Amino acid sequence: MQENNVKEQTWQDNQNKKDYLNGYLAAKRKEKMTLDQIQQLRLNEMCPSVKYDDMPHGSNITDMSGYAVKMDELMEELERDRLNAIEKYTEIYHKIKLVEDEREREILTYRYLLGERWEIICGIMGLSWRRIHQIHAKSLKNFKIA
Repeated sequence: MQENNVKEQTWQDNQNKKDYLNGYLAAKRKEKMTLDQIQQLRLNEMCPSVKYDDMPHGSNITDMSGYAVKMDELMEELERDRLNAIEKYTEIYHKIKLVEDEREREILTYRYLLGERWEIICGIMGLSWRRIHQIHAKSLKNFKIA
């Protein structure tokens, strides 16, 4: 019974480590998406669309200043999100670089930093599927999140 608890705890620890490591690519995607949004907002500021409808419209200056304030707030929020994503993937990158065993570090890099499939990693490293997974299991055991 106690052996099952140890196995279950080890499995859960490994899952937590995988989730943490998978956060690298998720943070990279978030950073790219946020940067795309920032660039789109800047483009919209430089080239606002004009609506031609032959209808008279008032020019309300306070509306424009309110709009500018909202845009600035949104830009600041997006920049904060982008910086948070960069901090997250930088943290994960550095923790992988701390792994002592070169093969373990290489597998973690290919899998979690570059997002390679297991078949590709096997081909790159010239190792069998089974051996790659043995080394991966060992690397997860040795990997420290905190």
